[in-house]
Amino acid sequence: MISVVVAGVATVTPARGSPRYSKSRLTWCVVLLVLGFALATPTPSRADIGVIVLEPVGALGFFTRVGHTGTYFSNICQDGSPIRMRLCLPGESGGVVSKYAPLSEHEDFDWAIVPFEEYMHGLASADLAPMIGTRKLQSAIERYNFSRLFSRALKTSPGEVLPDGQWKAALATRFDRNIYILTVATSAADDAVVIAAFNAAPNKSRFNFFYRNCSNQAKAIFALILPQVDTIGDRTSGITMETPKGLAKALVNQALEHPELNLRVRRYAQIPGTFGRSRDVLFPMENTYRSLGFAPWWFFGGFREVALGAMLYHEVISPFGMLESSRDFISPKAAQLTLEQRRLRRRQDEVRLAMASVHNRGSSSWKLSELNTEVVRRLGEIRREKRAEVSRVAGSQAQWRELDIEFRVMVRALSERRFIPEVLRESFAQFEPDGSLSDPLLRYFEARGEFFVDAARGPWMTLPLIEGETQSTGLSRSQILAGDPRVALLVLAAIIDYNLYESDGHREDIAYVDGMFALFRQASDTISRQAAER
Repeated sequence: MISVVVAGVATVTPARGSPRYSKSRLTWCVVLLVLGFALATPTPSRADIGVIVLEPVGALGFFTRVGHTGTYFSNICQDGSPIRMRLCLPGESGGVVSKYAPLSEHEDFDWAIVPFEEYMHGLASADLAPMIGTRKLQSAIERYNFSRLFSRALKTSPGEVLPDGQWKAALATRFDRNIYILTVATSAADDAVVIAAFNAAPNKSRFNFFYRNCSNQAKAIFALILPQVDTIGDRTSGITMETPKGLAKALVNQALEHPELNLRVRRYAQIPGTFGRSRDVLFPMENTYRSLGFAPWWFFGGFREVALGAMLYHEVISPFGMLESSRDFISPKAAQLTLEQRRLRRRQDEVRLAMASVHNRGSSSWKLSELNTEVVRRLGEIRREKRAEVSRVAGSQAQWRELDIEFRVMVRALSERRFIPEVLRESFAQFEPDGSLSDPLLRYFEARGEFFVDAARGPWMTLPLIEGETQSTGLSRSQILAGDPRVALLVLAAIIDYNLYESDGHREDIAYVDGMFALFRQASDTISRQAAER
């Protein structure tokens, strides 16, 4: 009997002569036909597959801190239904597959595939991605996308009411959490194997939190197309359970061992909005010393010892952090430096071991000492080069300080504008550089704004200003200046305030925030020009 992993579920091919053998042969014929069709379709010669790590949210996220996992494909797309796959056509941006329990209140599917941009931002084009996230906008995005992406597989409730279920969690995921995507290079042939396996396998929910969860599915997909490397996963850190952080750690380790995988790590910060902030993703045992929910247990004997053991393992013996790893691979240059650093550290260990040997004396010992000095020197250079590269992409302290000073001047000028709604005037007048301005602005948008999604222009918001006047503007970078500049100025003020004063792991990179400042200046200039023309 042959054990086969399909769509994250282990199945067994019946032995020849058994009653199920003829049915099994038919299934594999379907797999081979789909594989042949996929390979015959014109596609790029290379592709990417990635582990998507989503930070934990809500009450469950507070106590478990495990988060959620999806699998990214740069060249696999939805085939007219969330439960069918095909190779992407030119211009499409790939898809994300994940397990859901349940996908809908009416259906019992185990997995679904959603286009990448809709999964991340809720809209099909990155140019139309919303820059803020509110529950009203989330509802508008769900209404806009249900018929386009889900209606062929999911039924509506009576009265054409959208069904409850986890399909909603597969849209605009940046609204409520930070996301990391760790991708490695594969091929179009690998994509064809995945498509054949998923489309041929039954799609019925078999979710189990410990042994058939979203991380198990991602691990099985990687095992299907990357047989040349050890299977990714880390049950030790997960206490026998596969976890999102365990997959990420194992994939980083594999990429360090196999540079040909060409690992890249992208971090997508949670966008400003009215959703609660996500928390850092942890291993289960990291909870014992990093989660406030476990703080009272430190008073009990036995628990302290377990927590201290977990701290020793995760902080000293086998440390791993999502933000730190994303910075190691923040750009192609940083990735190359990280790989070189890995090689030199191994070389350093070999040299020091040789120096400690009793057989090395005289000129041999001198040469080893000289080699060790050269390795130490180069490792120091790499550390400095990596810090410089991270500062270039994420922004240096001096750059953030300069933007902070400029924003304070902007807010003082904005507080004197007469179009500011009365309920917001106090917030502007009492501005402090601590990120507190964005909260009342975002709450005002949620309470008083009306949100809608336009197929051509993306998400828009209509907002009351003063004296009963109501105006609208787009909420994407490409549309924020297409509407009323006064509404745009309020939206941009909330975005800038949030990003300037958030922690490094929860804000955008410097280039994005620079872009927000440029849009703010344009909107402000437009308002001044319009006032002068009156």
